[in-house]
Amino acid sequence: MNKKNSTGAGLFMMEMLAAVFFFILCAATCLMAFVKADQVSRLARDTNQAVVLAESLAEVWKQGGAELVEEVFSSQEAAESAAETGFSHPEAAWAVFWDDQGEPVGEESQAALSGTVFQETEDGLETAHITMVRQKDDKTLFSMTAARYLPSGQGS
Repeated sequence: MNKKNSTGAGLFMMEMLAAVFFFILCAATCLMAFVKADQVSRLARDTNQAVVLAESLAEVWKQGGAELVEEVFSSQEAAESAAETGFSHPEAAWAVFWDDQGEPVGEESQAALSGTVFQETEDGLETAHITMVRQKDDKTLFSMTAARYLPSGQGS
């Protein structure tokens, strides 16, 4: 009588391996979802902060022009040339830098966000083009345009 004594251990082991593989697959999918959610959350936070800072910058500029912006935000001359700006004839260009907390910093190396302002004047209307960029990856988060009328006799 040649009867094999089989306990089914091989079949049980295959089932366990399939269950562990399925668990690892589900865990990896959940981990990828959490990483993506964290990236989206950080982008939303940075964009939100960029919008608030750009609006603040625009309001200060509307109130007192480039001089007040330089005083309030410790701005610097922008290093970009007129050809790189995409604007026809920018009269002035300057950059403002902020840290993670939204506080102005004087140096680009300490900044988390930067705002670049290009100013143009035409027919008594002064226009500022503001672009907010996240420093760590040079991602443009927000752009806006602010304008103000100059009193007669100023501008071109």
